[in-house]
Amino acid sequence: LTWRGDYSLISEAGLSFIPESGVAEPLHIMTLKGKDKDGWQFVDGKLRVGPKGNYENGLLTRAFIPLQLNKQGGSVIIDISVKAEEENDSLRIYIANPDTFERMHVFAGSSLSEKKGVSIPLPASWDRADVVFEFESDENWNMVGPVIENIKVVK
Repeated sequence: LTWRGDYSLISEAGLSFIPESGVAEPLHIMTLKGKDKDGWQFVDGKLRVGPKGNYENGLLTRAFIPLQLNKQGGSVIIDISVKAEEENDSLRIYIANPDTFERMHVFAGSSLSEKKGVSIPLPASWDRADVVFEFESDENWNMVGPVIENIKVVK
């Protein structure tokens, strides 16, 4: 399974995502289990799982940002909330190094009240990094799931 794409440089101005434009580059989305239409997508300017209301059963979906860090680090800044079935459905956020396969886990869980301006540090010792938002649901109870907005990558 190859899911990494071209690695984006972080300019001095940073990278911002403008979902209303229909362009989400350099964000990449894939659904590994379930239907693509039920996976990560932009709805009303927010990155969320599913097109409306609650997410679907039996889903494994990833949204990721491949970044060229050039050993300069940086941060991903987001506004986020999660409402999922406790202990059965979960959001995992991690940073993966495609050169060494090392992972830094940032968050794993089913519930997170709305947080604004959450900063995820990017390792200054890495040349490249994939910032991954992964959501998985079981076969029961569906809720709103993760909602991420105002995504920005800065040096």
